Amino acid sequence: MNSNIEFLLKDVCSRLERMELKLNKLETIEKSVLTLETKMSNMEGYMLGMKTYMNKVKQEVQEVSEEVHGIKFVVEVHGMKFDVSEVEDSYKLTRQENQKLKNDIVDIQARFMRDNLVFVGINEFQNETPDKTEAILLEFLVNDLKMSQEDADVIKFDRVHRTGSLEKKPRPIIAILAEYKQREKVRFMAPNLEGTHFYINVQYPPEIITERKKLYPIFKKNKDEGQNVRMVYNKLYINNVLYKPRGSVES
Repeated sequence: MNSNIEFLLKDVCSRLERMELKLNKLETIEKSVLTLETKMSNMEGYMLGMKTYMNKVKQEVQEVSEEVHGIKFVVEVHGMKFDVSEVEDSYKLTRQENQKLKNDIVDIQARFMRDNLVFVGINEFQNETPDKTEAILLEFLVNDLKMSQEDADVIKFDRVHRTGSLEKKPRPIIAILAEYKQREKVRFMAPNLEGTHFYINVQYPPEIITERKKLYPIFKKNKDEGQNVRMVYNKLYINNVLYKPRGSVES
């Protein structure tokens, strides 16, 4: 009987010890949780403080930016003061005026060349004179362009000459026709040269030629698709609407 009671007491004591250990662990965990909560609370306070600080910095930067925007920057060169913003505006205006002047010069050149045609591929002879070149061109109009002799006889040239390097023959022929209508009559017969090594172009300034080359792939693509396309100087019209390359700025 006594032995049973002793056994039960030992068992109870053992259980109490285990419970005490668990309680100690729970107490340790509770302390850790409290410490973590304290750290989280401190972190939230820190983050809130940082947010407030960043907002303050942002506001100060905005205020400084607004102040700087209104400042006139002045530089001094050899004792003379210049307003940088005014100099910059003057520079931009000068560039715009120069570009407009260049465009006007190109336009004048194009108008001056409006009666000129370029003939490419026509044989060139040794020591060829301008008169000989004109005679060769008239023969070309009849024999290759298939113009009637009667129409060829009334064609009048102000000037006919070869152009380009003597090392690359035959050189193109530049023909300045006396009348614009005659130029168009010759030009509209150019399809008769299809399948030959000859071709006829209107003469343009180099600047316009460069722009036309850039537009030609668009011209050909739309023409192959059956669109109504035409090129006037350096402008491309598709179905009577001016083509504007993406990103272009109206001048």
